[in-house]
Amino acid sequence: IGQKTHFGMGAKISCHTFDKRVMVIKKVVVEDDVLIGTETWLMPGVRVGHHAVIALRSVVLPDTVIKPYEYWGGNPAIKLWDVPKSDDEKKQTSWTAPAI
Repeated sequence: IGQKTHFGMGAKISCHTFDKRVMVIKKVVVEDDVLIGTETWLMPGVRVGHHAVIALRSVVLPDTVIKPYEYWGGNPAIKLWDVPKSDDEKKQTSWTAPAI
């Protein structure tokens, strides 16, 4: 878990699963400056890039790679849009949620 990463209340990280009654352990990587929403579930093998945001109550399926500066959400979680990288980009970006 990287520096300045924030987890909402009740967020979960699972590092194991079962395959044919055999426990399989996979690392979960969360880089710097990530925001994980309340009651979000990161499953085994997930990698979350720096400055990414995952919406509350999302379920990120096993082995999903979330690239830096992406906003994900849903069950199962999907990429919704890119997070603005600079103040100028934030001013030009409309933060209207896309239709799902």
